[in-house]
Amino acid sequence: MPPCRTIFALLPLLLAAPLSAAPLDCVIEPRATVSLTSTEQGRIEAVLVRRGDTVSAGQPLLRLEDRVQQLQLRMAEAKAGSEAELAAARARLKFREEELARAEALFERKAASSTAVEDKRIEVTLSQLALDEAEAGRRRAALERELAQAMLERRVIRSPADGIVLSVEAAAGEYATDTAEMLVLAEMDPLLVEVFVPLDYHDRIAVGDTYEVAQAAPLTGRFSARVRTVDRVFDAASGTFGVQLELPNPGAAIPAGTRCQVDFDAPGQ
Repeated sequence: MPPCRTIFALLPLLLAAPLSAAPLDCVIEPRATVSLTSTEQGRIEAVLVRRGDTVSAGQPLLRLEDRVQQLQLRMAEAKAGSEAELAAARARLKFREEELARAEALFERKAASSTAVEDKRIEVTLSQLALDEAEAGRRRAALERELAQAMLERRVIRSPADGIVLSVEAAAGEYATDTAEMLVLAEMDPLLVEVFVPLDYHDRIAVGDTYEVAQAAPLTGRFSARVRTVDRVFDAASGTFGVQLELPNPGAAIPAGTRCQVDFDAPGQ
């Protein structure tokens, strides 16, 4: 068979053969980089972390001066913990109810007028209203205590997630505002792997697929990562599309900001 005919005979097989490429370069990045400011204004009393520290979600990072808020909370607790007004209202109501019972007994024996009984009923009603108001005041005092506790809590800046402190821009004694950056955190679990893939692979990679990610030298780690996002808007200039993989990183053991490679022709386990 002439060579040209051989080529034409093999062409359908060549076109049907799966495409392959060398492992593609990628970058391992933090899940997010968070810049923290203060929701409250005031003098910074203490910075509780340093650059490079590993922090947990909810961990205090910075504390503002809070003497005024502490006093407000103590006042609210004292008010909420007082039973005097409520006890007095209950005692008055009980006394008025007993007076009404005596007046009604006398009225049945015709020893008291209906007007006297009606007056006692009015006094019972007023005493009940006073008790209702005292109970409402007790509930308001409890809410004021919660509010004071919340205002005190706002004087502490806490970590929004597990991560690593990238930088500390604040110092004790400085004045905090809602516009001044104080700390920068990197969320490290999971990490994100960013890679640009040739368009030939656009129908071969799906969300949920798993591939192996290999760190670039001198690092030697190899990890399993799951496809999180497959871009549907391609880059015409480079003939590529973006793929983002999610790499579990408990304990922030894997460093971020490093180069890597991923082979989309070799699915991971």
